Amino acid sequence: MAGPTIPWDGLLARLAADQAKAAEGGHGQDAPAWGQLYRFLHRAVGHFVKELGPLDEEDEQDIVQTVVAKLQDPGVFARVRGADSPVRYLFSIVRKAMIDVLRHKRHVPYDDEKASVDTDMIVSVWDDENAETAELAWQLLEPLLPCLSHKDQQLVTAQVRERLSLEQIASRYKMPKGAVSTRLYRARRRMRAAAAIREGSTKGRGSAKTRVVDRINAAWRAWRGEQGRSWTKLAQAAGIPGPTLSRIRRGKTVPRRATIKKLSKTLRVSADWLAGDRADLPHVPEWHYSDALRTGPSNWEQPSAQHVRWSYLMQETETAVRRDLKARYGPDADREYEAWGHRIIGVISHLCEFGLWRVAAGAGAYSAKDNAPALDWIEQLFEPWFSDRGHLGTELVRAIFTALLTHDAGFEFMSEANQAEMRDGALEALGRLQQTYYDRLAADED
Repeated sequence: MAGPTIPWDGLLARLAADQAKAAEGGHGQDAPAWGQLYRFLHRAVGHFVKELGPLDEEDEQDIVQTVVAKLQDPGVFARVRGADSPVRYLFSIVRKAMIDVLRHKRHVPYDDEKASVDTDMIVSVWDDENAETAELAWQLLEPLLPCLSHKDQQLVTAQVRERLSLEQIASRYKMPKGAVSTRLYRARRRMRAAAAIREGSTKGRGSAKTRVVDRINAAWRAWRGEQGRSWTKLAQAAGIPGPTLSRIRRGKTVPRRATIKKLSKTLRVSADWLAGDRADLPHVPEWHYSDALRTGPSNWEQPSAQHVRWSYLMQETETAVRRDLKARYGPDADREYEAWGHRIIGVISHLCEFGLWRVAAGAGAYSAKDNAPALDWIEQLFEPWFSDRGHLGTELVRAIFTALLTHDAGFEFMSEANQAEMRDGALEALGRLQQTYYDRLAADED
């Protein structure tokens, strides 16, 4: 029976001390430490089985023993301890050992790319209740936390690192349990996508060059708009030589970071997303709701021009809301945003659905491609608010939102309780945002 789980730093230190003792001619082995390492290696092999197929017991033992033999080399063990993530380094050793065993013993030409640390592993270790696997999960997930917002990082840490229940997390952060569950679900999807980018290639996401080209093309189509601005105009606006931009968009070169920053500023997208370092396109779902099998293309990897514009408007909305809350609540602004401010984004997103406007006006059914007029109008209407030269006219927004909501088919299919929660929460958020404006005016007069 396994004893208490040893933290990874302590485990590696104990294994190093045991190896040093053996090198000096000592006897006796730190059985608990080595036992925990063996259990970890067997689980790692089990994860790779999902990608490479079943193993017999002899093969699995050979792989584990091969890895343990490698770790007896002081140089190899030192590299494991010095790695940014020792767990991931050990996974790479297991991967190579497993490929060698399968290739040489079964004479099967396995592809190294297929044996990469699969992103589904993120889910399996996340859900595992085993104490040792909890430590493994944290080692795998911690490097991916920067892809999340500060609040989502807190929620993931509480669930994975501290092993708190949804009820405990909701109580700690004063959030509804359903909101905690939804945010953790979205965080998991985002971390899986970020893991795919870190690995370099998974599930058809393509090379770094292809990813950058796809994203630059999508951002350019959104920027081009009705004016029909050319690639030459983009090069001039961004201050980039025309031949350089031509090589980039044809996939002949990967742009430098400085070039990416110039392009992202002109195209109004995140530099991290444009460079392929950020998996998600903010506020855009990865898959279309009708793509249940996720056959693609992903809205993050090959977004339409409207996806890019939608993301820009929602990011501008979030920035404006957070700015207004910071002016009113100071250091408590993030808490207020998580409590109710985020609902403003849902309100504005409804106003960007031009199809709802058409149905409300009696124009009948619509295509998803018809959102461009609403996007144009909302951007011009709210520009003073986005640029902090005005405030959001919440009374007008409230009236339009309420009218459009009655024609939202998705809203109609919700339960009455969920309808009330969504509608009342949104309207309350609009009222509270309006009050922050009045409070700022009163403070300025004082």
